[in-house]
Amino acid sequence: MKILHNNATVDHNVNSDGEGPYRVEGFRETVSIESLNGLRSLAEQLINATHTPRYVQKIRGACKSKSELAEVQLSPASYEAMVVSATLAILAAKDHCFAVTRPPGHHASREKAEGFCFFNNVAVATNYLLQQGKRVCIIDIDGHHGNGTQSLFRDEERVLFSSIHQAGTYPYSGLATDVGSESSLKRVINIPVPTGSGDDVFLKALVFIVERVRSFDPDYIAVSAGFDGYFQDKIVKLNYSKRGYYEAGKLIASLSKPSFAVLEGGYHEEVKSCVEALVAGMSGDNFDTKEKPSRSTEACTIGVENTLSLVASALG
Repeated sequence: MKILHNNATVDHNVNSDGEGPYRVEGFRETVSIESLNGLRSLAEQLINATHTPRYVQKIRGACKSKSELAEVQLSPASYEAMVVSATLAILAAKDHCFAVTRPPGHHASREKAEGFCFFNNVAVATNYLLQQGKRVCIIDIDGHHGNGTQSLFRDEERVLFSSIHQAGTYPYSGLATDVGSESSLKRVINIPVPTGSGDDVFLKALVFIVERVRSFDPDYIAVSAGFDGYFQDKIVKLNYSKRGYYEAGKLIASLSKPSFAVLEGGYHEEVKSCVEALVAGMSGDNFDTKEKPSRSTEACTIGVENTLSLVASALG
């Protein structure tokens, strides 16, 4: 699995120590802007279909006027980074790659920017696949619930959305009993895990999702790959290791479906090596790390077992 990156992502929100350029430090540019330009028209069409033309114009205007939105100081370079990221996500879906997208996207809903997110990159790429007549499962492993992504596909029967995230944190959604409603009923799987959960809890939750993905039988797997569950993260208080991300990649690969991933959160200096761990697992490659798998407390383990029981009951 190739890692796709364009340097336009570095020029967005340059003075932030939160969602700042340090997050993509170390990634070399593997896709030139000239290569992306061939997909730009398609990307802009899909951005307007995923959101609304009115919303897209609002975001463009906010960037042009250097406004503050979704906790971010925007600039004209921000808009370029957004469009480039959406384009990289489409390319990742086409070629089964990992897209280094920045700003992230999974909190962005149809007409709302929040949580550092403006255009929902994984949703844009998923809509590209839906246009090809494909069924898609989205697996969101970010430490925060992908509320925007869930909302965007509530009326789409060809999408199964799943999320593993820290309980009781922003955006305070994604309860275990939330399995969708009306047309999306039982096409949503939310697994909130306790603060401090380690690799064992993370992987137990992912096994639960993988078993249900097999029943859904999608054509593609889309991964919202946030790495704020890593134990060094500044915002989320989970305890995952690179070994955990590697094993997660192997579990996703065990579905034997065409897969791609886009970068979401991760607010620490090890984002690149976490990406490499997940990619190695998804690709079936070896990954060397000195980090040992992290173990959860007994309270966390009991907590996630109770949560999984609730989810299973809600799904029926």
